[in-house]
Amino acid sequence: PGCTVRGPVITEAIVLAAGETRRMGRPKMSLPFGSSTVIETVLGTLKRAGVARIVVVLGGNRQSLGATVERAGALAVMNPRPEEGMLSSIKCGLAHLSLRADAFLVVPGDHPAFTAETIARLERAAEASARSFFVPVCGGRRGHPLLVRSAARATILALSPETGLNSLLRANPADVGEAPVDDVGILVDLDTPEDYEEAAGRP
Repeated sequence: PGCTVRGPVITEAIVLAAGETRRMGRPKMSLPFGSSTVIETVLGTLKRAGVARIVVVLGGNRQSLGATVERAGALAVMNPRPEEGMLSSIKCGLAHLSLRADAFLVVPGDHPAFTAETIARLERAAEASARSFFVPVCGGRRGHPLLVRSAARATILALSPETGLNSLLRANPADVGEAPVDDVGILVDLDTPEDYEEAAGRP
């Protein structure tokens, strides 16, 4: 009776870093952030959270970022068609995850401000629920990253580019769990130069 505790969740991650940087005007992933760069900050946070395997999906920036990603202990893979959008990168990353993990994180590479504790909160939410998707929530607003139970992998691989992952979540609200966090970093998105200057100047 009651809520079934499902046990510790083994988590892997797909970091989406293949997108173009038209609105930023310069490559986002290599911009300075904290004591390193945007991509190194993201990878460092995932490492501190104990994520078992990290796959970084790159596009035209493969040559410039590949070595940085590998030095950080992650796997750099190439999306041959990054122009097809985020879902194509997620599918590309899924092909390189292991089959042992209980869940995987979908982490936009231009969201570098979330904390390792947020990952732990998402994992604890998944331990206590049979839902397939888990999002962090701060101040009533949903943010990133997203935790997905591995059982949903086949459903995601079958999605059409026109549908997308966000549409899947909207169509299945009862299968989406929320993890309340005290982490405004889940809402930080480096989309424009103004976004970057504000985020980089945060304490």
